[in-house]
Amino acid sequence: MPMKRQTQSTPIAILDFLKPIPVAMLKKEFNRRLANEETLFTYEYEALPKLLGEEHSQACQNNRDKNRFRNIISYDHSRVILSLVDNDPRSDYINASYIDGYNEEKKYIATQGPMQNTVQDFWRMIWETRSSTILMLSNLVENCQNKVCKYWSETDTMAYGDFRVTLIGTDKMDYYIARKFLLTKETAATRREVTQFHFLAWPDFGVPDDPTDLLKFHQTVMKSVPRQNHPIVVHCSAGVGRTGTFITIDAMLEMMTEEKQVDVFGFVSKMRRNRSFMVQAKAQYVFIYQALLDSHLREDVTKAGKFKLWPPSALISQIKIATAQRTEGNSEDGQKGENEI
Repeated sequence: MPMKRQTQSTPIAILDFLKPIPVAMLKKEFNRRLANEETLFTYEYEALPKLLGEEHSQACQNNRDKNRFRNIISYDHSRVILSLVDNDPRSDYINASYIDGYNEEKKYIATQGPMQNTVQDFWRMIWETRSSTILMLSNLVENCQNKVCKYWSETDTMAYGDFRVTLIGTDKMDYYIARKFLLTKETAATRREVTQFHFLAWPDFGVPDDPTDLLKFHQTVMKSVPRQNHPIVVHCSAGVGRTGTFITIDAMLEMMTEEKQVDVFGFVSKMRRNRSFMVQAKAQYVFIYQALLDSHLREDVTKAGKFKLWPPSALISQIKIATAQRTEGNSEDGQKGENEI
């Protein structure tokens, strides 16, 4: 955990990001962090824990061909462990990590988007963890690059090893698609329904211009998922950027309701101890605060009986600038980061 303060003489010294922020102070704290070219946001984001190191990811290193990006690590202590197939010691691996929610252990599974050679493992994970909900936060192709291998068919039943996946329903909205699948296994008598919520409005190399659609999407998903149907599988391309941002927003909205405060720094720090690079860019980190603030303001207006759609934030242009200037990463194909903020 980083030190709170390095000096008492600089403006940065008054930013105590180790303490939760009362909801009543959220707007003030957001604006304070945004001032002076986001100096305090930069300081806070850069103070987040970094990689634990490859010594914590032996399984990941032994299964490099199953990893979409070489720098996105699933740590041994938190990875999803599959059952062995034909006693193959490598068959228990998938690049996926359990992530705790606000007050629930292993509420989520954060995972990379399936690759051609991991689609079967993906559906095996859905089956073995008894998950009934998939959140897909990227598109299959973005900026002419393949981001996720399509792991379903719109027309036919697809076979993935012992598993059969059939699309049985589709509900298309302006900013998301809900797909319902029937998942069966050759050696099992049971049949399971799995719903995929596919958010369409999160651009590659960016964040949504306005939190409105994402907040509505979040509300729809969480109302549709009974607690007993957890874990919720969340993926984008690498399973850390958009995935970590959504999970943080969900957890902090719960914290707002229960405690009337938020602890973005603390929650992201905790996530990063279970999966590398969660919330991968500062622009995403800023967007989390923006979404929480917008949710709080809307709630206040609704309670006053004066609900209205809030206009896009003045932060939008600054988010885009921050996105364009994002720090260089080390993705598998040599592009910046995971190419999915």
